[in-house]
Amino acid sequence: TIIDLSRAGAAVFVVSEELDELFEICDRLLVICQGKVSPPLVRTTADREEIGLLMTGQGMGEGVSTNRGGSVAFQD
Repeated sequence: TIIDLSRAGAAVFVVSEELDELFEICDRLLVICQGKVSPPLVRTTADREEIGLLMTGQGMGEGVSTNRGGSVAFQD
């Protein structure tokens, strides 16, 4: 499972709105809202209220990236 892979140290990319799931699986969290990406948040110090604000676009201030990067290499 994804949880087993994560616990074994594999890099896992998860997209979810379920904070309980993310806190169980992830070491670091990024919030993407309206094309903006938050700075990385460390699970052990991340605050659920802060994440909730970021998910609604609030708090997307300093350190937020709007870099679009390169072309899409793969799309499912």
